[in-house]
Amino acid sequence: MAVSKTAIAKSVEILRRYGATRVVLFGSARIDPRQARDLDLAYAGLSPRAFLQTVGQLLDEVEVEVDLLDLSEPTPFARFAEETGTVIYEQ
Repeated sequence: MAVSKTAIAKSVEILRRYGATRVVLFGSARIDPRQARDLDLAYAGLSPRAFLQTVGQLLDEVEVEVDLLDLSEPTPFARFAEETGTVIYEQ
């Protein structure tokens, strides 16, 4: 299933609702959403509790699989997301 602009917007709305201060779109949906099978989003600013609530809302409200990556953890993958991704929300 392709990743729609609606799915991206709804995901950002949910992340914002629970306190995300930054959202970065990376992976295949950034390059060609029509060919992507999932949505890769990196985020900053969610508490552990807010993260769990966010995941539940994403499962309920977004029609594609959303993979989340916490930017506060200094991993090579987080660095990759920051370097190759596009910031789609920042407070």
